[in-house]
Amino acid sequence: MQAIRSALNRAYGIDKGLSFWRARLKVTLFTIVVGTGVLAAFSSMVIMPYVSQFLWANAGDRQSVLWLHNGVRYGSAFVVLIGLYALLYGWLPDTRQRLYTVRPGALVGAALWVAAAATLSYTLQTVGKLALLYGSFAGVIATLVFLYISATTLIFGAEINGVLRQTRLQPEKSSD
Repeated sequence: MQAIRSALNRAYGIDKGLSFWRARLKVTLFTIVVGTGVLAAFSSMVIMPYVSQFLWANAGDRQSVLWLHNGVRYGSAFVVLIGLYALLYGWLPDTRQRLYTVRPGALVGAALWVAAAATLSYTLQTVGKLALLYGSFAGVIATLVFLYISATTLIFGAEINGVLRQTRLQPEKSSD
């Protein structure tokens, strides 16, 4: 979380941050809050396939089960991640932010994360021989790649907010 705080400060152009103990307290609180939110987002991605499999076996209309599966699985993750990203962008850097200033980056970052999660899910389902080729390291490699992509989506959203913040803070040039 400290690395994320440093990256967000860099994206917003903040050179001097909080004191050491305040920064550590802030990072500790955010670790607890974000850990709970990430658990909620991941649970929708992990638990929903089992729920939809149960519904698929017991429901008559299979098309609506597929819609429900994808809608709830990715929709709930998207909503939770928008809230988490907005919370991270708004309060973790060492500058005060308003919700409307961090919303664009939160929307883009969450959308990119959901797209990456859907792509990873599809890839792991279609590449059935991945474990045969790489052995037990296939899951580790896929997880590390996904964590890298997740961090990239977070920082990309922060960079969007940083650019928008700089354009708002620049004094308007008058036509002379």
